[in-house]
Amino acid sequence: MWDPYAEIKHAKLPNGLSVYLGTWDRPWVKMKMVVHAGAKDDPEGKDGVAHFVEHLVNNNIDGCTKEQVKGYLDEIGGSANFGSTSYEATSYKCSVPLEGNNLELALDILARC
Repeated sequence: MWDPYAEIKHAKLPNGLSVYLGTWDRPWVKMKMVVHAGAKDDPEGKDGVAHFVEHLVNNNIDGCTKEQVKGYLDEIGGSANFGSTSYEATSYKCSVPLEGNNLELALDILARC
């Protein structure tokens, strides 16, 4: 049975950032950024700080609104999750079809978040 995770590659950048790469024979690119800080890291008595910071990040896309980004992704058949905070981590993800310059535009949008 084919295991889609068996061929995932991992690299650690000089700044400590871990990058994982998995490739499959699909016409899509899915990206996910995980920050290993979540509700467990909220200061005592200040529950919700991690979730609040998630909202600060996802509401500050340089040069466009979150609605414009979602509209663009919907138009090309993609999707985005502008943040979710769990006990362990906060993550942001999107997927785009690999046609034309969709990947370049999506990466540009994510870089400005």
